[in-house]
Amino acid sequence: HQSVRCLHLGTVNDLSGKARLFLVYPVAILDASFIVWIFISLAKTLSQLQARRLMAKLDIYRKFTIALAITVLVSIGWIGYEIYFKSTDVFNERWQYAWIIPAFWHALSFSLLCVISYLWAPSQSSMRY
Repeated sequence: HQSVRCLHLGTVNDLSGKARLFLVYPVAILDASFIVWIFISLAKTLSQLQARRLMAKLDIYRKFTIALAITVLVSIGWIGYEIYFKSTDVFNERWQYAWIIPAFWHALSFSLLCVISYLWAPSQSSMRY
């Protein structure tokens, strides 16, 4: 007598589409709130630096603001790609390429960290800042 084993390969989704959306919306709203808060604070910092005529610091913060804005725009584009990837691969047939999605977020975070490290690197003129 031979026993029959049944294997299910792929993803297991315990939540329906509506339940997943219900859980995703609060996270998206919270993330958007943080982004708005950060940019409002940066705008206030830029105006204070300009009022005090601290041009060296102002230049660094402007470059950081631009880098952060680019990061946010790239993130929005990548989220669109993620939605496309996951919606067209319902049965997880392209599992070999799924590693790219979380790897991109790590690479983007690392690149922003590199920009911050470059902008605020110790130098001979650090006392001006």
